[in-house]
Amino acid sequence: MVSRGQIWLGPGGGAGRIGIKASPAFEAQLRGMPGVKRHDAERLWSLPRESEQLLEFLRKVRTNANIMVHPAFREWKRGLDETIGLTRPQIEAIDRFRTHLKMKVYSPKTIKEYLNHAKRFLEQTNKAPATYTTEDIRAYINTLITTKQASRSYVNQSICSLKIL
Repeated sequence: MVSRGQIWLGPGGGAGRIGIKASPAFEAQLRGMPGVKRHDAERLWSLPRESEQLLEFLRKVRTNANIMVHPAFREWKRGLDETIGLTRPQIEAIDRFRTHLKMKVYSPKTIKEYLNHAKRFLEQTNKAPATYTTEDIRAYINTLITTKQASRSYVNQSICSLKIL
């Protein structure tokens, strides 16, 4: 059983679904969501793995919950973490960026860091990817240098990432 403030994600509820075991505080939120099924025998809730309701639920509770993930779902959860706080066009841009970096055979660590830089930039600009300008990039880099006092290597890595994005 999960304790207070915890959510467990793993297999359950049938093919194409993700099982959720949640503490009572979160069960109330699950109860009213469309597409949710309660499985009393397994003592869990389930939703389609790719449902918007599941993503919205996890985005809402992520700051208040300790989310534990079954090893089979770690890659899925990593993708979710990369997209929290982004709009649909921004998420699509991040996905295209990831694909581009993999096709160029960047190392997994470089891909992870470049995606994080791109995500932070998109969150700060809060614009659709097709509409940001060089001024947005300059403002972001200036923020890194002045406000966040980022190191030179961090700033350079961010610039390299944004050149490709």
